[in-house]
Amino acid sequence: METEEAYRSRSFVAIVLAYLAAFAAGAIAITLLAAYAPLVQIAVADLAATLTLFIFARLHRNSSVFDASWSVMPIAIVGYLLGSYGITARGALIGAAVTVWGIRLTYNWARSFPGLHHEDFRYRDLKARARAFAPSSIFSAFISFRVRLSSFRSSRLGLRFPRAPRGSRRLHSSVSASR
Repeated sequence: METEEAYRSRSFVAIVLAYLAAFAAGAIAITLLAAYAPLVQIAVADLAATLTLFIFARLHRNSSVFDASWSVMPIAIVGYLLGSYGITARGALIGAAVTVWGIRLTYNWARSFPGLHHEDFRYRDLKARARAFAPSSIFSAFISFRVRLSSFRSSRLGLRFPRAPRGSRRLHSSVSASR
């Protein structure tokens, strides 16, 4: 019989592997969309990462897989945006704040993570309310993606990103829409 600590450790390994796969999916999306503006790349990369976590959540029948994404993904997104548009004093402060917040939130999540057998009550409630429409993980994935996307719109952060890098294609709703 497996001990509780061994199960918790095995669950951590599974979560880490899921997030490595999610980051890989995001990196592939960014590579495939190299000709597009960074905000378009981020949107598609975040969707690819979210879908990867959705698959993992469905395999484990546990939507709590998304919990760590609230703290891990914003660090990657802000880092990529700063790398794409250049680091300014304001950007560095925002990047530092998001990183400190993300590390603190990730630490709190990891400290209290009991294992993949536990699903947060909010996901269970969402699943109970949405049972007739779709699996709860679909709603979790959609909500997670939409909240992250809307929270990093430049107008919400008070940032003004410069025009897309030379030679990149822009979609109508990308960089120019936030001006």
